[in-house]
Amino acid sequence: MLVILDVNIVLWGMAKKFFRVYDSEGRYLRDLPASELKTGLWDEEYLAGVNCILTQSGEFIFGRRGDGEVAAGWLNICTGKVENDEEPRAALVRELREEFGIPDKISNSGLISIGAFPLFAPKRQYSKFWLTNYFHLDLPQDFLLKPDGQEVIEVLRVPTQRVMSFVRENAEDFMFYDDNVDGMFQIAVDRLRE
Repeated sequence: MLVILDVNIVLWGMAKKFFRVYDSEGRYLRDLPASELKTGLWDEEYLAGVNCILTQSGEFIFGRRGDGEVAAGWLNICTGKVENDEEPRAALVRELREEFGIPDKISNSGLISIGAFPLFAPKRQYSKFWLTNYFHLDLPQDFLLKPDGQEVIEVLRVPTQRVMSFVRENAEDFMFYDDNVDGMFQIAVDRLRE
């Protein structure tokens, strides 16, 4: 089932670090302290997350996650959790800065919302982790990516015409991959071809 959420909803809460917990329809249920992140989710509960498909000069950009990360060694797009009272767009701007060194000015001026979808990863450490807001950011041609070297240790570039076959052929190398993720890549490929 496809769930479309209003990605402009402002999330609010306490000053102590926590995560908002939602049901599969995107309805707020409760706050989860950060200390309970790995064990505190019940059946049919999801955290809010953000993902961004990065492109530049007709290529898709993927990052390989660093050793200290939950997704160590796996390929991924820019991804993260919505924390405390962040709005999803603000959470993604923060993640783009932290992971790839993309200045807020570039992120804020170019992010395009694709929608929000449940994301399941049954073969991974977190079996039902995200209710995810997806975005696309096409970077300026002359911008030089500067991955942080900890969260993202390597940048891979894949030409647009090869991205769908690359993602499907390497699905086991991605932390999260399902039909919704596949659909988001296809939307971004279609936009670049326009």
